[in-house]
Amino acid sequence: MSAQYGVDIGCDSTDAAMAWAWKNWARLRWMTNPAVPIPLQLDVTIAQRDGVAGVTAIAASTTFKVTNTGAAPSLQLLSGVPASTARVAVRFKKGDDVWELTADPTLGTAIALTVPGGETDKFASDPVDWVLFTLIDANERIVGAGGALI
Repeated sequence: MSAQYGVDIGCDSTDAAMAWAWKNWARLRWMTNPAVPIPLQLDVTIAQRDGVAGVTAIAASTTFKVTNTGAAPSLQLLSGVPASTARVAVRFKKGDDVWELTADPTLGTAIALTVPGGETDKFASDPVDWVLFTLIDANERIVGAGGALI
């Protein structure tokens, strides 16, 4: 999707796929190789051709941990973050809402999966269902990604 329609639509389609998987977990869990419970670990190489950015290679390298204890769940990047990473774009589902935030890509730093300031958390007592992150360089290119069901 990203190669043909751009990064925003690619991210939105990933969100829709994760939402479908979560809602249909009873059906999905019995399918062969659902890739659970290990987190999705990807290093994504992006290239631009004729004005369209697209994925040219995918290899496992970014390791991360999602902690779901304490006051708020958090995402922590452990290793494999490319040196060119300028920021981390994080999306997570809580209740019926999907939230987005931007964080520092420093290894070992806990990125709190909380509703961004100024927003209303209509599902304060609900847990975070899943998290997706994208590693973005200074040129706004995706240089890595990952995610997990929580």
